[in-house]
Amino acid sequence: MSTPTAKTLSILRFLVGTSCLLTPTIASRVFMIPIVPASVVILRLFGVRDAVLAGVLWTADSKDAERRALMTGALIDGIDVLSVGVSFLEGNFEGLPALWVGGGAAFFVALALVSL
Repeated sequence: MSTPTAKTLSILRFLVGTSCLLTPTIASRVFMIPIVPASVVILRLFGVRDAVLAGVLWTADSKDAERRALMTGALIDGIDVLSVGVSFLEGNFEGLPALWVGGGAAFFVALALVSL
């Protein structure tokens, strides 16, 4: 990886991903998501996705590979922001948790765009 911002994004994504994958009940409290069996599964699915994205970005061996990893992550995080917004408007996600999760995804988008 060539930029400190891309390295930071990879590390943050790895930390978020592995915490959701390995300790979903703790992550659920951090993200203010009610702990029910379905949320544990969803957090693990989210966690593995972010951990893999972190690994792909960290191990990118060319500028082109890094760019593709950054663009893929930004696209996924952008869709996450939209999904949180829709869930909030539908009444399925309350204010502070929606802000926390959606804001985190928006922050990851920003880091990726700065790294491009």
